[in-house]
Amino acid sequence: MRFKQPKAPPLDHAAAEAIAAEAMAFLTYEPTRLTRFLADSGMDPQQLAESLAEGNHGVLAAALDHIVCDESLLLVFGANLRRKPEEIVQAQVILQGPAPEGSM
Repeated sequence: MRFKQPKAPPLDHAAAEAIAAEAMAFLTYEPTRLTRFLADSGMDPQQLAESLAEGNHGVLAAALDHIVCDESLLLVFGANLRRKPEEIVQAQVILQGPAPEGSM
């Protein structure tokens, strides 16, 4: 007899932001990943540091976008996070949408 694995609940905005923060940590952990992200985003290390210090959530979303656009990177990130790639893409979609009311 096979049991169906329960379906994970849909992500909310806070969970999507947490995944994006993990994406940034994942990219900064390895210098080659970080260098490629900076080149693709057009930021330099100082701009990245300032954006993170200011709490700019856009830079976190950009990190997640960067990972989702590279299938091999997405698969490695997903394995590290123990999440399916579909969940990571769902987080990206959530962060691309309008901000929840009262969050500004």
